Parts: sequence; C-alpha cells; structure tokens
Amino acid sequence: DHVALPEMYGEPFDRIHYSGAIAHEIAHAVMLHNLLTKHISQAPQEYLAHATQLAVLPPDRRKKIVQKMDVGPWEPGDA
Repeated sequence: DHVALPEMYGEPFDRIHYSGAIAHEIAHAVMLHNLLTKHISQAPQEYLAHATQLAVLPPDRRKKIVQKMDVGPWEPGDA
C-alpha cells in the first residue's frame, strides 16, 4: 500500500512548512487571547493565520507558493 505523504500548499510537508504551521497556530492563539470581547468571522482569522504562516517561510518559497495559488490580496467584503 502506498501512503500519501502530507502536503501544505501543494508541497511536501517538510521542516520549513512545519515551522509555518506552528506560526499559523500561534497566530490563532494570539487572536483568541486578544479578541475575547469581540468576535470576528473565520475568514479574517484564517487570512491572518495564513499570512503569518507564509511570512515565516523563506522569501523564494513564499513567492513560489503565492504565485502558484493565484490569489489576490484581501479585498473589502471578503469576510
């Protein structure tokens, strides 16, 4: 049997992506701690967490991922 290896953004989940995933979860924790009295929807939370995750990646890797995903910046009304 062939077991598929985990992926992140369509790439093998390596040490670099592991660091990014940790940053992603820390971003969620910081938001949760600081938004105890104000709720924001899931979309802005995920946007901030993924932006944090991508920010800790090496610049060349981050650029490659963003280009491959073919998405634009956050737009008003996205939430």
